[in-house]
Amino acid sequence: MNPPAEACFSDEELVVRAARGDREAYGLLVRRHGGRIVKTLYYRVGDRDEAEDLAQEVFVRAYRGIGDFEGRASFGTWLYRIVHNVAASHFAARGARKRAGGRVPLDACAEAAAAPARNADPQAAAMGRELQDAVERSIRDLEPDTREYVVLRDIEGKTYEEIAAIVGMPLGTVKSRIHRARLLIRRSLENYL
Repeated sequence: MNPPAEACFSDEELVVRAARGDREAYGLLVRRHGGRIVKTLYYRVGDRDEAEDLAQEVFVRAYRGIGDFEGRASFGTWLYRIVHNVAASHFAARGARKRAGGRVPLDACAEAAAAPARNADPQAAAMGRELQDAVERSIRDLEPDTREYVVLRDIEGKTYEEIAAIVGMPLGTVKSRIHRARLLIRRSLENYL
């Protein structure tokens, strides 16, 4: 059995082919990165349809700009920089009031909170849901830019260096903002821990 075509090529090889007009190569890049991009945008905007629309915009922009990709950073980092820019434009268009009001569902936190409750009594299950809601609220209450750093680091697993490249901020600033965000989240969850 042959491996899927996606596994046969690195991002760099696909980028070179896509920059030469190979739509199939670009399609492989979209399939490889699409799920994570939608997930990241979903955490940022809190709505699946909106996240998918924004992801489509990300991939259109990436397609248009792939010929300008210089390879100074990885393709993934370059792509997340586009995600960052699309999300920033989206929030600017929505305005500050709507920006803070969206529910940010965090599947990873939901699973963690629900895991002990699956085989537990109803009271434990209710406490797990309550903790999940508290975690979601604490992350939702962060400023959108800070929320982005937390999602990139703690949900997407990006390194501090990758986040600095994505958001265009110095490494020390990124580390500091993530640290402060984690402190805010921890303080808001003191009653649950």
